[in-house]
Amino acid sequence: MTVFLVTSGVLPAAIKRLIDLRAEPTQLYISLTAWDAKSYQILNRPIEERLWGALQQSLELTSTLMCPTVFRITVLRGLNDNPEAIKGFANMVSKYQPTYVEVKAYMHVGYSTKRLERSAMPSYSHVNAVAEDVSKQTSYRIVGRDEDSRVVLLKK
Repeated sequence: MTVFLVTSGVLPAAIKRLIDLRAEPTQLYISLTAWDAKSYQILNRPIEERLWGALQQSLELTSTLMCPTVFRITVLRGLNDNPEAIKGFANMVSKYQPTYVEVKAYMHVGYSTKRLERSAMPSYSHVNAVAEDVSKQTSYRIVGRDEDSRVVLLKK
């Protein structure tokens, strides 16, 4: 059976339980939109103050997993694509060493349309530029691109 688990990372105890039960997924994705505690509060509007810390615990746990791990950076044009944000994402990647980094565009669909403007949805070329900047600041190289999906894949 193949299981790809995608999480916001705010429940590190759940990841720890999977490790303890030897029930790791085939691949674990952790979605990222913020690069520090302040940006996390602004972009994610968490219901609890502790959730940035919980995310950090989940990122730390990724290094103990046997399965491939992916940090999925969702690019929000004008919100998390500036040099400070890119440096922050690059620092997280360098610190926690996921197997892959997926840089993808925010898509203006569903409930998110009530929170964000369509202008927050970046073009493929913009996503590619962000991915190239992350690559330059880490030991990760671009290994795949899909223009239609507005996604770029990096690997160490």
